[in-house]
Amino acid sequence: QAAASLRDAETGTLAADGLTIDNKPARARSGDVRWLCGARPPEWCRRAARLFLLFATIQFIVWGVVPGLMPYAAEHVASAEPGGLSGDQLLQYTIDLSYIGLVLGSWLSLVRPWFAIGRQAVILILCGVFAIALAFDLSLTLARYVPGWLLVASLALLRSLDAFTSSMIFRSVSVDERYGEMQEHVQRAITLAERVSTPLGALAVLALVKVFLQPAVAEMPDGGRS
Repeated sequence: QAAASLRDAETGTLAADGLTIDNKPARARSGDVRWLCGARPPEWCRRAARLFLLFATIQFIVWGVVPGLMPYAAEHVASAEPGGLSGDQLLQYTIDLSYIGLVLGSWLSLVRPWFAIGRQAVILILCGVFAIALAFDLSLTLARYVPGWLLVASLALLRSLDAFTSSMIFRSVSVDERYGEMQEHVQRAITLAERVSTPLGALAVLALVKVFLQPAVAEMPDGGRS
């Protein structure tokens, strides 16, 4: 009923907080596979593929790569701030506040839904790249310019944007009539992206740490603990 109240009688569209969805008859049918025979895939399929790739990228970074590299990033930032927090303390603050970011992002997705998530996704990826860069900053060239609170804030923002964009991705599918009977299948496919991308991210981190970070730390005085 709430969705029906948003329908524009003149244009035949369904507007939902920033996302305008064409209210066209759903072309997606479980038995309609004609586009597999060389024709162009239907619009719903192309949109679902974009959402799948976006969600997979977010989960790859947020839950696959960043958690495994955060101890190194925290240690590098702490090493560049003599007399400040230790790497373990900074990491603990970062983890604790990141969960507050998760709650905040989920809350915002409920009270202020916004389906145009392109900018949020870009900021999220930049936060992830920031943490990754600090983890591989063995010479502390970047870390000496990064205060500890900035690392803590960046991960909190990362997790907050993850909660927000993930919620919006699934809600955008649930309100889009163009998916038709394939709506549930699209949601399941997007969920599969998390199950695949997160382990892949963890395996990538394991390989990177073993090849690059562990040898570098071992060559440092006291194993990098000084």
